[in-house]
Amino acid sequence: MNRAHDSSPSSLPGFVTRSGMTDSNDASIQHNELTSLLSLSGTLAGLCIGIVAFINASHRGGTTAIDDVLATCAATFLLCIYLITFALRTRSHKRAALLAQIVELLFLATLTVMTVAGFFMVYTVW
Repeated sequence: MNRAHDSSPSSLPGFVTRSGMTDSNDASIQHNELTSLLSLSGTLAGLCIGIVAFINASHRGGTTAIDDVLATCAATFLLCIYLITFALRTRSHKRAALLAQIVELLFLATLTVMTVAGFFMVYTVW
């Protein structure tokens, strides 16, 4: 079908999607979000590993459930890094959008678990 004669809303210039962004800006904004999450995921994975190493080296808390939770958080942040890399490298816009949604949810859930574990660590270990 010829786009010049297509009157569907998605073919009109400046069409606004459900998220409130224009189609031409979606890829750029998604790319910026993913690159930001890429560096944050690496930093937070390192932070989780550092906290676990500090707890184990200080012999204050012994082996606690917080160690396991933070190690799982580190592994999940590393999984986010792999998914972000795949999302940035894929040529399929649908696959990239799906991976971006998965990464955002996974990142937010892991960040929430890490924050809760931090509160438990402060009030139980120390």
